[in-house]
Amino acid sequence: MTREEFKAIALRAVETVTLAAERRLSRPLPRRYVLAWLGGPTIQPGDDIIEQLTGATFVSEDEIYPCVDLFLDDLWSDGRLYVLCYRAGYKPGPFGEHWQYRVGGHDAGRVGPFRLGCERLVKKLEEV
Repeated sequence: MTREEFKAIALRAVETVTLAAERRLSRPLPRRYVLAWLGGPTIQPGDDIIEQLTGATFVSEDEIYPCVDLFLDDLWSDGRLYVLCYRAGYKPGPFGEHWQYRVGGHDAGRVGPFRLGCERLVKKLEEV
C-alpha cells in the first residue's frame, strides 16, 4: 500500500467517525479538527489531520501500525472537533488481515487500522 492510498484510508476514517456522531446527534458537525495523541501535545490549527495521522501510522509500504484508536472527544468553542488518538503497541506490518485487525472498532466501527469512537462527544453534546 502506498502512502497516498493510506492517506485515503485515514481520510475515510475521520469522515466515518464524524458521520457516526452526526447520525447519533441528528445534526451536522464541522469538518475542522484539532488532533492530540494520548499523553502528547495538541496539534494546532492549520496542521493537516490526515497528514498527521498518516505520519504516525504509516512507516513504509510494508510497515503500517495495525491498531490506532481514534476518538471524537469534544467540540471546542471555536467550532473545531477535538480528535484524541492512541496508537497501540503492536509492531508495524503489511496492511491487511492479521490478528490485530480482527479486534472490532469502538462505538463507531473501524476503517483500516483505525478503531473509531464518538461516544464521549455525543454524550457531551446531548447534555447541552
